Amino acid sequence: MKLSIENINIEINGNFSTDMSDEEFFHFCTENRDVRIERDHNKQIYIKAPINAEGGKQNGIIMGELYN
Repeated sequence: MKLSIENINIEINGNFSTDMSDEEFFHFCTENRDVRIERDHNKQIYIKAPINAEGGKQNGIIMGELYN
């Protein structure tokens, strides 16, 4: 399956649904290690967009401030 969101292409392996057990969801996540996947308490699945260079820079600044 391929998802396209705002010019971002993400290749997803396997099938997903809100009916997955915790074990099935874990297996789905291990099949897609390079994709940021989350699931909430209602078993709604969220596929997070990858961080680009600017986002990574901003995260680094925030982490530096928190560290200091």
